[in-house]
Amino acid sequence: MTKYLIRRWRAHVSSTAVGASLRRRGAWTYLPLFLLRNYSPGDEEESSPEDNTTLLESAIRSGSSYLVEQVLSTLRPRVSSRALALATQWNDRGRLLIKLLGLDFVDEDEGGIDAPFSPLKITPLHAAVMGGKIEAVRILLQHGADPTKSDSQGRDARTLSGLVANGQKILRVLDEHMNEKAT
Repeated sequence: MTKYLIRRWRAHVSSTAVGASLRRRGAWTYLPLFLLRNYSPGDEEESSPEDNTTLLESAIRSGSSYLVEQVLSTLRPRVSSRALALATQWNDRGRLLIKLLGLDFVDEDEGGIDAPFSPLKITPLHAAVMGGKIEAVRILLQHGADPTKSDSQGRDARTLSGLVANGQKILRVLDEHMNEKAT
């Protein structure tokens, strides 16, 4: 559903006279209005079988905080672990991640914040560690992410931290969390 609507939006922007004006002013700013006219609130729970992406995930991928805010305020979607993983890669000091963690989870039955979102059993914490996002790692740990949870290859967050450039800093954050939890 999401890819279909975005393709329609791109066609609208590239082929119409109105589209030329929108392109000059930043077409992504007007996308929420187009989407919300063509998308009903109940549709957010379902994703298209062709792309398996929700509108919230597409908005996060776009990098537009305005678009994410529009989707969150208008549709009030439930959050998937994939949406959390995408949010860990934003350079906003974790503001979007904190906002998403305050909403309802789609994956609550599969583990909530620790639900794997790919066949490789990667969790949002794994994505934050692999992306080298220290603040996102801190936030996820504060909200109950399990650093001992392993992916399909048996690697936990500590192991994955050894694969990234700032892995020592991430390892310190993980160790501090484990020490706090132990006491």
